[in-house]
Amino acid sequence: MTRSAALAWLAGLALACAGPRAPASAPSAPVAYVHPLDVPPLPETEPPLSGPPPVAGGTLLITRDGAHAVASDPDRDLVWVASLASPPSLVGRFALRAGDEPGRLAEDAHGRVHVALRGGGAIVSLDLAGRRVTRRREVCGAPRGLAVDGDLLHVACAGGELATLPAAGDGPMTVQHLLGDLRDVGVDADGLWVSRFRAAELLRIGVDGPVRHKPTPVVRADPAGRPASFVARVAWRAIADGRGGVWVLHQRHNESELYDNGFGTVPYYGREGAVLSAITRWSDDREAAGLVLPGHSLPVDVAALPTGELAVVFAGDRDLRLIRPDTAGSRPLGVITPLDGGQPIAVAHHPRVGVVVQLRAPASLAVIRAPGAVDGLEERVALGARFSDDPGHARFHAPTRLGIACASCHPEGGDDGHVYHFPRDGLRRTQPLTGGVLRGAPYHWRGELTTFEALLAQTLETRMGGEPASPAQVAQLAGWLDAIADLPGPSPRDEAASRRGAALFEDPEVGCATCHPGPRGTDGQAHDVGTGGRFVTPPLAGIAARAPYLHDGCAQTLEDRFTICHTEGHGRLDHLEPAQRADLVAYVRGR
Repeated sequence: MTRSAALAWLAGLALACAGPRAPASAPSAPVAYVHPLDVPPLPETEPPLSGPPPVAGGTLLITRDGAHAVASDPDRDLVWVASLASPPSLVGRFALRAGDEPGRLAEDAHGRVHVALRGGGAIVSLDLAGRRVTRRREVCGAPRGLAVDGDLLHVACAGGELATLPAAGDGPMTVQHLLGDLRDVGVDADGLWVSRFRAAELLRIGVDGPVRHKPTPVVRADPAGRPASFVARVAWRAIADGRGGVWVLHQRHNESELYDNGFGTVPYYGREGAVLSAITRWSDDREAAGLVLPGHSLPVDVAALPTGELAVVFAGDRDLRLIRPDTAGSRPLGVITPLDGGQPIAVAHHPRVGVVVQLRAPASLAVIRAPGAVDGLEERVALGARFSDDPGHARFHAPTRLGIACASCHPEGGDDGHVYHFPRDGLRRTQPLTGGVLRGAPYHWRGELTTFEALLAQTLETRMGGEPASPAQVAQLAGWLDAIADLPGPSPRDEAASRRGAALFEDPEVGCATCHPGPRGTDGQAHDVGTGGRFVTPPLAGIAARAPYLHDGCAQTLEDRFTICHTEGHGRLDHLEPAQRADLVAYVRGR
């Protein structure tokens, strides 16, 4: 098919909306990729979604030729294709398996678009001009970031795997095992860079193979100059800056002592609260100080503009801002108000079109041809029919009067990996909410909260300054959270070591399985194992991406848990050789 014929076919394509998302427990249906020619017209409304996943951001791609925007729709397991001609229009879709949850996208030199299936554990490759799926390839349990490097495709996985495979064909796949919780990946003249999600760090993989670690800076003053300590956390998005550096859009979390003042949890010094939005540029020659973006929550995506500005979308505040990195502040776009009516989750720049923003609930694209102007000349493209958002999902991502949302400390339903300092409780590491939160009672490390309603009152109202939730709102949020699954464990680095570790884990003489039984690895009971009191056994499912460990974050790695942070009551390990402890780590990491 010629290029002109393909574009003509796309332009004449009509599409129907997808139905509700299948429950997380439903088995995947046989793959049914569709690009229909004859479908009924779009309905004006559709039923509310059933369990849309938490916002992850970064689900939008502008094709190299500038002709199309390609948007992953994780709510409905679709990939949409829109023409960016004036006026822009919807021209196609690809339907995926239920639960695939499409995420990051990357385009190769031949025009194929590759999509990371966050829930499907695979990469799907799309031929837009040929209106077909070329292949689906299993890569890891939780693929996150994508980058094209010539004829190679690099995939960063939450479990710590960095997979490299041919962009086309069925050649072999190689896997490097890095630190867990990988997010975005990019290519530059020095090799690869990979971001880590909750730690907000960069890993540099040189052309000769070594991995260099680039930690994030700790800011020893809050934005107003008062004594405080903020550390970078939760790198929602990382993009190359085109000058050998990387822009990392992240949060800053307060390490100062926090207290409840009756209106929420704030630091003793300063009024900036526990979590701030920020952006930082990393490069090998210079590490720029982070630019704080006060008053905004959930900075989920960023795009670089030729003006030197950065376009940032905030899923919590539901707005779009232009950031000038060489200044100490930001200025709002004149088109913030038109973004109301949808939650922005991705942004991309087009040299001729301007800024394109992807929104959900309802799903649409906003094409802004004059970013920053009072009249942004916005044009909308509906992606399917309108629908009502899940109320639990909406509340989880909505900021309170302190400017933070549940998702600020529990990104994607998990945790931020941060250790907070509370006067009455001491050091407390954020706990994840995945894996069936309603089965996780009692709540908090000491198990002092026996119901989800009590948990919500303590956190959302007392600590975050949120409005009290009605019984119906409590049920809505609990029901939505309860469907978020644990992350799958990474592929084993050494299968023999993992098998030996499994035998040691189940050995009564070692005692791990006594408190960590079953698929999730917890008995749900409080025990005193010599770490400073009685604490509820944390689950082991998805633990590879959940460092640091223990209630006070003592163990930065799983190796630390079995060595420098080990206590006599926390399993019987004295008779084990170092190699046997390494086997235990290998098994636990894969849970």
